[in-house]
Amino acid sequence: MKIPVIEQHIKTCDTSLIEIEKMGIDSSQIKYIYMRSIILEIVSEFELIIEDLFVKRADKSGDKELTSFVKTQLNNKFRSPDLSKIYTILSSFNINLKNNFFSNIQNTPKSAAWDNIMKARHSIVHKQGTLQMTYDEVKTSYKLCNEIIDDLLNQLK
Repeated sequence: MKIPVIEQHIKTCDTSLIEIEKMGIDSSQIKYIYMRSIILEIVSEFELIIEDLFVKRADKSGDKELTSFVKTQLNNKFRSPDLSKIYTILSSFNINLKNNFFSNIQNTPKSAAWDNIMKARHSIVHKQGTLQMTYDEVKTSYKLCNEIIDDLLNQLK
């Protein structure tokens, strides 16, 4: 699933970097700033999308109180969309949802990319650890992470 706001953000950054490099200016610091910004945007958008997917799944029941309960639980317990938190929520719906989702992503480049984005976000937000990603790695990881969103969407249909 491509996320328009992130796609546009990356396109804008790429265009800006091309122009900066044409002027002969070292772009390394600017890439670092862009990379940090894109990481935060990715995690923020993923969190909103994932919450929305779970709420839409609950909404299929037609039970407004259940949907309200799911929204409340997600608002209270779902911060920073780590895979372990997604597994826990899927298990709360149905253990088979979690197992199917897990089997599709376990030990794959996309799960490694997801973990790297989450660790990078943690490093930025909490100023803990060292940010270990480059601008280009973030763009590549984002594309792989989109596959996880698609996997989750397929599980929650």
